[in-house]
Amino acid sequence: MNTTKDEQILNNDNIAGGYDDNKPDGDYIDRGRTYCGYEDAVLEDHAVKRYLFCLDYVKEGDVCLDAACGTGYGSNILSRKAAKIIGLEISEHALKYAAEKYGSDRIEFHKADLTKPIDLQDNFIDIIVSVETLEHIRDKDNMLSEFQRILKPGGTVIFTTVEHYIYYEKGGIRNEFHIGELTKKELIAQVSKYFQLGEIYGHLKYVPLRWYNKLFKDIWISFILILAKIDVFGLRYIIIKNRSINNSINTLNKKLSVMVETDFEKVSFEEENKYYQLLVVACKTQ
Repeated sequence: MNTTKDEQILNNDNIAGGYDDNKPDGDYIDRGRTYCGYEDAVLEDHAVKRYLFCLDYVKEGDVCLDAACGTGYGSNILSRKAAKIIGLEISEHALKYAAEKYGSDRIEFHKADLTKPIDLQDNFIDIIVSVETLEHIRDKDNMLSEFQRILKPGGTVIFTTVEHYIYYEKGGIRNEFHIGELTKKELIAQVSKYFQLGEIYGHLKYVPLRWYNKLFKDIWISFILILAKIDVFGLRYIIIKNRSINNSINTLNKKLSVMVETDFEKVSFEEENKYYQLLVVACKTQ
């Protein structure tokens, strides 16, 4: 991976976070998709890094499918190597945004429902990238069987998804847009029905807080809730607008978080999962 280019992407002003005050939130928030440049900077950073991870598997000249491409920022990253990118997405709002911002002679976007047949010929795609898709689909078999059909023999498919037990049970995260989260065991079983498994990686490790940190966190959360209820003088707004105070709050929240930033760490298929995010690399057999 070219570190210099990656750093340029992660530090690009267009994805640095922060909303455009001249546009209503509804222009950017659509079914949980990431609109780079208008979201939380940390979440954007994680989203971009997943595509940068996938980019390592793309070869020069590949025809690449970005399945559930959302707003197209990932397709744009993958185009650094691939000769052609086909982005499929069901949201018309996201597609319009993607086409206007990233569309080119090498990147094309089409509307598609991944729970139905995909309008691509057999053995056509060299690599399929499916970032944060599986948890949004209840019946995953049609999508996986279609991926198997359109992927060339020997082609690569990469899935990234949250791991249900850590994300939901341990981390306590409830995402209204997730309707089909999988545990690590379920993910392996699902993917192996259609592809030969290669490697699995974890990202964002779950590390339980020590008892005193947990106690302090409970007190801190109670304070924030009380402040929210009695905020008659707009103190929260003042705190948020004060960059130094806001940075201190973010630093404290990070120290009290059970989600620890990690690189993409290779894990075995058998060991107990400790990561919020799993990435599976598989291939279509000859």
